[in-house]
Amino acid sequence: MTNQPHKAPVIPMTTLKMDKPCYQDQELALANVPVPDEACFYGILGQYANYAANKQETTPIAILAHLLPFIGTYLCKPYACPPQHLPKTQLVLGGVVVPPRVMTVIVGLSSAGKGTAATQTKLLTRCINKALLDLKLPVPIYADGPMSTGEGLAWLLRDESKDLDKDNNPKFEGVDDKRAMIVEEEFSACLKATKRDGNTFSAAIRRFYDDGCYSPIVKTAKATCTHADLSFCGHITPSELLKEIDPQEFYNGFANRILWFYVPHSEIVPIPLSPSDSALQAFTDEIVQAIQYSHHQTNLTLSDESIRLWENVAKRLGKARNQMLGERARPNVLRIATIYALLDKTNQVQPEHLKAAIALWEYNQQSINYIFEMQQDDRELDISRVLTGRELSISEIRLTAFNQNISSSDLGQLLKRMEGRGLIERFERPNVTGKGKKATCFRLKAVKE
Repeated sequence: MTNQPHKAPVIPMTTLKMDKPCYQDQELALANVPVPDEACFYGILGQYANYAANKQETTPIAILAHLLPFIGTYLCKPYACPPQHLPKTQLVLGGVVVPPRVMTVIVGLSSAGKGTAATQTKLLTRCINKALLDLKLPVPIYADGPMSTGEGLAWLLRDESKDLDKDNNPKFEGVDDKRAMIVEEEFSACLKATKRDGNTFSAAIRRFYDDGCYSPIVKTAKATCTHADLSFCGHITPSELLKEIDPQEFYNGFANRILWFYVPHSEIVPIPLSPSDSALQAFTDEIVQAIQYSHHQTNLTLSDESIRLWENVAKRLGKARNQMLGERARPNVLRIATIYALLDKTNQVQPEHLKAAIALWEYNQQSINYIFEMQQDDRELDISRVLTGRELSISEIRLTAFNQNISSSDLGQLLKRMEGRGLIERFERPNVTGKGKKATCFRLKAVKE
């Protein structure tokens, strides 16, 4: 029998006193600074993000960027080492399996409220932990960074050692709960680590995102990790991101597994006010009920109405692979929607969950476009010049704009960046021979009056 979504208002909004919206900083006077749509702030997480940002020097989107990975981790089942494996809580869509966990990075200038957002999130998670422990339920591992190696992450969520000591006992015990959430306030250090020869951080994040199984091959202190649920929220400034990210991370699947949220400055608050104990308790009670519900679920599905919506949305999101870091649009949207469905205590993803997830994905894309607009690249001007009044294939652009002096991967990334910002558009034209695969071509995008 299908459980219906929990529709009752979580917290009466009249009890959450908020004088005015947080987004009133002069920074937002710039038209191209992304502003999250109201649809992003769906349900209990949206309510807490708006409430906790009030009277604090942070923004709701900064808090929501922490809540999504944190609460998603709580919703995953405690997954002990073998033989106590439990069927996981996940959305199943055909052959696609989607867990309720995401990885996020918030990108903002210094004093944009990144640390304050983390503090407001931890206020809530401490209350959730206490409530779970009072119920004799397990809580996930929490760790502050730095995250620097895959081996370190594998050790954090390790299985019991397969190697034996002289007494024929495992050399080390495994952890009882394979869920972990991390706040990495120096994500630039993580990006620096990926550039070091032999560093495994990037490869580990890709494996943890996919199935949580990671077994680094090392000589000593080998730790194997299976079926873990790892999530994190990283902090970085735009200049650090543009300086430290290795171009290879755009192509190898590391960067597109992460949701990137630009965080603007909030209004100045001379005397910050903390959430009231009664409000924290109300939020905690609702979320703990959702966690308990989630741990008794196995396979979620899309409702009939959501299937009809998804058939249209999936096609549009599939085209996002042509945008910068858009290759994993569909799985990331489904992961967010699964979190929202479980928080509503339903085993079917409803249209409102998909719409909220899509709004967050679109803000992620707007953030990426805005952040990388800060990176001036004369090569984009070269592309625009050769496309003026012309329609060219990729090979023709490579020849006419760069005289072949650019790698295919670098040119592909430039074209994706420009397409994502609406400067150019792609289309296909038949091969000049009339046979074979159609050629992918680009032209300048017409400016709407």
